[in-house]
Amino acid sequence: MNEIARLLSRLHETEGVRILVIGGRGLEAHGIQRFTRDFDVLISESDMVTLARFLIRAGFEPLGENASFARFRHESLLYEPIDVMKVSTPTMNMLWEDSVLLPAHEATLRAPAAKSMTALKLHALKQDPSRLSRDLPDIIALLQSSAATLSWDDFLALAARYGPAGIAEKVRQLLQP
Repeated sequence: MNEIARLLSRLHETEGVRILVIGGRGLEAHGIQRFTRDFDVLISESDMVTLARFLIRAGFEPLGENASFARFRHESLLYEPIDVMKVSTPTMNMLWEDSVLLPAHEATLRAPAAKSMTALKLHALKQDPSRLSRDLPDIIALLQSSAATLSWDDFLALAARYGPAGIAEKVRQLLQP
């Protein structure tokens, strides 16, 4: 993670591109460790051209892009693929406002707050129920982590707003001893 973190940190410092680390790497900001094969980030859609140019100059090649996502792969296998989630500027402003510092050695990056990370996971589940086995453990880890500041009431409100039907009950059952 260190090389990509330093690279993205440099983009933020030199170009002012706000980057939030999401996915498995973003969970590290909340004291949660899990295996991941890529480096997921979230940016404002208005910064996509700047990010793409920067990554291409750094040896990454674009593998595909649609309205919401883009993927980049480096010519060297030493770098993980970078997946980019694009959001509107108002959404990015809201997520950035309550973001938290991500400990990344010599880099300075941020990750969404626990509530925002959970909302993103719930929204992803609602859009694609096949993600349940990937995102549900992350949601439970966020609820159980002492570093995350996500209460059960917060989760219920987020589940009602962003999650698929029945997700709160499923999580409640999994959390019971």
